[in-house]
Amino acid sequence: MNPRELPIETNKSQLLEHVLHEVEMMAVGLEVLASIGDIPEKDRQSRELPLTGLNHVSFQYLYNAAMEGVLLHARNLYEFLFPKKWHPDDLDVTDFADGISANRPGWQEFETICKEVLHLTKRRTNVTEDKKWKLLEVTKLVRDTILPFLVLRTKESEYQKNRERLEWAIAKLRDLEPSGEAHRNLTNRFAASSVITVAKYTGPCEPQ
Repeated sequence: MNPRELPIETNKSQLLEHVLHEVEMMAVGLEVLASIGDIPEKDRQSRELPLTGLNHVSFQYLYNAAMEGVLLHARNLYEFLFPKKWHPDDLDVTDFADGISANRPGWQEFETICKEVLHLTKRRTNVTEDKKWKLLEVTKLVRDTILPFLVLRTKESEYQKNRERLEWAIAKLRDLEPSGEAHRNLTNRFAASSVITVAKYTGPCEPQ
């Protein structure tokens, strides 16, 4: 059967599971970035991190993987929260609630994520320096918008099966608020600037 002909899931509780996955991956990815930041700056270019089954991988590859994971899931949540309906089977907030604003705040940064992370585009060749992402601003916009959406779902009976995951995701997002430990770790790890740099690809890393 052609994938486009597969039946589309309409059970809201099951649909919410996929939204929660995006929230969880973004939040955990931010925690990973904060943890990676513990590596001293002087060791970042040369230190190799032993990973089971992968021999050794450089700090920069691990850092880039975590960063791109956060950006990917943040962008998916942006499209969920501020839908443009690129495809008829797109899952978005209108599947759960009415009266959603058509505005798409901060679209320029998310369009860049789309062009330079999600898709292999010729626009990538225009990047002559290390890529810089406004990580905290990007994730704050998503966090501040998805959080009340999730809180409302906890009060609706049809989402009781999702209750445990909802509460876990809400706790993670609240930890990303300025008063939360995760937010403090991120800002401490990446200095005063909220612009996070991802190094360009420079060739394969040879294990020692």
